[in-house]
Amino acid sequence: MKAKFAHNQEYTELKKHITINQNHSYTWFSLAFPLVYAMFYGLALQSESNFMFVMYYSFMGIVLVFIFLFIIHEAVHHTFFRSKKGNQYVLYLFDFIGANSYIFKKRHLISHHSFCNVEGLDTDIEQSGQIKMFPSKHTTAFQSYQHIFIFFLYPLYVLNWMLKRDFMDFFSSKSIIRKFQPTIPFIEYVKLIAFKSFYLIYMIIIPIYFFDKSILLVLFSFICFTLIASIVALFILLPPHVHSESSFPKPNEIQNHSWMEHQVKTTSNVVFSYDWLSIAFARFNYHLAHHLFPNAKWHELKDISEQMDMYFSRKNIKTRSYSLYQAMKSHYQLIKNNAKNEDILEEIL
Repeated sequence: MKAKFAHNQEYTELKKHITINQNHSYTWFSLAFPLVYAMFYGLALQSESNFMFVMYYSFMGIVLVFIFLFIIHEAVHHTFFRSKKGNQYVLYLFDFIGANSYIFKKRHLISHHSFCNVEGLDTDIEQSGQIKMFPSKHTTAFQSYQHIFIFFLYPLYVLNWMLKRDFMDFFSSKSIIRKFQPTIPFIEYVKLIAFKSFYLIYMIIIPIYFFDKSILLVLFSFICFTLIASIVALFILLPPHVHSESSFPKPNEIQNHSWMEHQVKTTSNVVFSYDWLSIAFARFNYHLAHHLFPNAKWHELKDISEQMDMYFSRKNIKTRSYSLYQAMKSHYQLIKNNAKNEDILEEIL
């Protein structure tokens, strides 16, 4: 890509003041989540109660988010295992639970972390384009009411990811990720279809045809699974980047500041009242530390963030931290502000 940041001397100086231990002691603990996911699936198949079948699928939705936070997100940054090959094998777990590990790696590392909140380059923020996240973009007729529609669309986040977004990034030439990856190896197309088929077979087909569950029960449970996973995931993923106080630069604007300055302007922290909530969400709330030190393990982010705060305080560099309520309220305000069609307003004025 032609978009480039200015000098990175500030970040080089920051790194000299930060100590990262790279302790891998929590790795084996995290592997419990796939086992719990499989356990709930097995309990659902054996359950004679329709209510419990729905509940077990719903629990799987919650565990799905934990698998992403504690395993997939760590592996994509090569911090789950010390071996890059080991991390790559772990990433295949994402394929087994409905997503596509190949395209996610491209999205997250090459697009999101490299060009966080940059219009037209950050596919994690842009998503499918149905919701207008970038203030400077044109507002469609549908997006004029997006502050209402998000309550219906956001719960479909995981379902959209599994059944639409991955396919768009593979097959649509208009996909942002294709700017970075114009050609995708044929084997990845094969793996996409194979894993997606396997996922739908074990989530929908097997319960119906091998365990005599009704079609309506399984489909309703599958929807509950994706709805709950979507709601939990978005409460974690939205606050650090997408709110009214965040910066959303265009590609030609990022050359005016350094990469570290860009991360400070586009990424904020979330303050939890209880530390156990931070641990439950894999320290994702210390998100600025993660973006500046993406190769640090999740349980080190709090310590790194505290070291960064001391450094930033000495340098008079302002960072942003919000409560979860403040962050979500600010996110809604951004969505509502972006719903205004500035083109129409300018014509009227």
